[in-house]
Amino acid sequence: MQDVGNDDSVAYKVSVFSKPGVLLESDQMKMVAGKNHKFSCKAKNAFPKPEITWYWNGQVYTSEDSENFENSETDPETGLFNVESGINFQLEKSFNDEKFELKCRASSAGQWDDQTQTQILDVEFSPSKPVIENIVFLGATDDTENQHIITCGDNVKAKPDPDFEWTFDPRLKNHTTVMYNKMTVFNVPLSYNGSMVTCKVKNVHGSEETTVKLVVLEFKVEDQANMSSNTILMIGVIVAAVLLAVLGGIVTYRRCSQQADYQTREDGKTAGPDGISYEQNPEVEALAPGEEKVQKELLM
Repeated sequence: MQDVGNDDSVAYKVSVFSKPGVLLESDQMKMVAGKNHKFSCKAKNAFPKPEITWYWNGQVYTSEDSENFENSETDPETGLFNVESGINFQLEKSFNDEKFELKCRASSAGQWDDQTQTQILDVEFSPSKPVIENIVFLGATDDTENQHIITCGDNVKAKPDPDFEWTFDPRLKNHTTVMYNKMTVFNVPLSYNGSMVTCKVKNVHGSEETTVKLVVLEFKVEDQANMSSNTILMIGVIVAAVLLAVLGGIVTYRRCSQQADYQTREDGKTAGPDGISYEQNPEVEALAPGEEKVQKELLM
């Protein structure tokens, strides 16, 4: 408060806190992995002066890129601040997520709630390296014919979706058909073992390729016979094991029955004239022959 003279009027210095409006702008609405993209964040009509922080996919963005900048100015009439922050952002070439979140936040040491602006951008990227699978198969002979499907790039991530391009040994020309990421080989002679095949995946942002050697195997009749013999032998072993288990159970049962019969006979041998075993009536067993008769009469 200030005294401004003899009158009763006083003057106050008033600080007005003003939350800014935040605007996030980008040079395009999609990003490409491995390329630079420019973004700007503007906080207007703020007091006190706001601080702008950038976030990408939830992480604080820090960079010393020479093209990054921050400008601020004060409106002479209102005393409010206008701040603009610009960044030059580059996604790594290996980035292969289809979405990207960018956020800018304007804050002012707790004088007002933080103000944020967020953009979710589509991301495009070149294909990852493909894998060629199912390269081992049986070759054709005079007596057999066959076909086999070789696949490429089931593991590939790319946006937009990639095209597939096959290159192979010229000798395979009459033994192959190609559709997208699948190559069907049929009636391939054994002499073509080791033939080279290349699969290339590509889109507008780049390409990757893989080359492999085909493995053509010979199928022998004796191998099939050995396989059948082994199968029969295995079945025989299983049947024998089952029979042994059953016979073991029968033998065990008979032994238990014989043991029970033997015990019954032994009990009969120890029984007296009245059918009572001395082991079962030790008091009678302990009496002398004359005393036994008296004991019986008393019991009657």
